[in-house]
Amino acid sequence: MFSNYLRLVRDNRNYRLLWIAQVVSELGDWFYALAVYNLLLELTGSKAQSVALAVVLQVLPQLFAAPPPASSTTASAASPS
Repeated sequence: MFSNYLRLVRDNRNYRLLWIAQVVSELGDWFYALAVYNLLLELTGSKAQSVALAVVLQVLPQLFAAPPPASSTTASAASPS
């Protein structure tokens, strides 16, 4: 299964460019987050609560935008017996 993804990245130029762009974007997001956390630590005098609040505020929109998990009764009713 993993070899299929490697073949897709290797053989499909457009997909490879998209994949590389996504990797660069994710690295940029991490550097941005580290810079914000470091700035918060410097401005608040090394209070970890400020970094914790920043992490919570960063993850909070994803919590509300994510689809709800499927319950076990819904999953079992949808699968054929």
